[in-house]
Amino acid sequence: MTPAGRLAAAILWVVVGCLPSARGRVGTGAGASGLSPFSSQELEAEAKSWFEQPYLTGNWGGLRTRLRDMGITPSLTFFTDVQGNPVGGETHGFRESNNWGLDVTMDMDKLADLKGSQFHVSFALRSGTSLTDEDIGNVFNVAQTCCQHTYWLVNVDWQQRLFGDLLELRGGRIAAGDDFMTSPLYGYFLQSAIDGNTGGIFFNVPMTVYPTATWGIRARGHAHPRST
Repeated sequence: MTPAGRLAAAILWVVVGCLPSARGRVGTGAGASGLSPFSSQELEAEAKSWFEQPYLTGNWGGLRTRLRDMGITPSLTFFTDVQGNPVGGETHGFRESNNWGLDVTMDMDKLADLKGSQFHVSFALRSGTSLTDEDIGNVFNVAQTCCQHTYWLVNVDWQQRLFGDLLELRGGRIAAGDDFMTSPLYGYFLQSAIDGNTGGIFFNVPMTVYPTATWGIRARGHAHPRST
């Protein structure tokens, strides 16, 4: 699907999602008489409730809460970079690249009474084209979701906390960039020289970063409170 097609589909999804609740309220109250399903008041009310709820897709009729109480937390994320270079580069272009991410985290303490343990599995789907590869030709990609457009099995890992959370082990299929050479501050940058991880490290040291992963183990220690 083209970028324009994806945008049109997203707009249609939002509009159709607003229609049933809007129709249900037309003419049902003293202040609602005469409002059409497309009135600005109705659309503003729908948008307000939509953005104020904790999750974009709601609570799934209570299913999300029941899963969380069991120890299962699913999440679906979507990122897209829509970019163009009207000047500079080898050619001038307009590109879109996106990433769908599905994560499922299982609290094994709740599910199987395994204290301090957690199981995590994640998948990714990347599609689109790269402005850097197709038009600019620079070293560090200008997009956040720039590359590796295909299906990915990302994480399949087990995390275990020991000794009163002083030692944390994580093993399985993991991306080293989740734990090394990273900072929340890097997420404020778009281009891959800094975003997520400092990109220069990949030219010097073999290292995996989302959505690529490899089998490995990571240990993290924390200082005892009495020692600080």
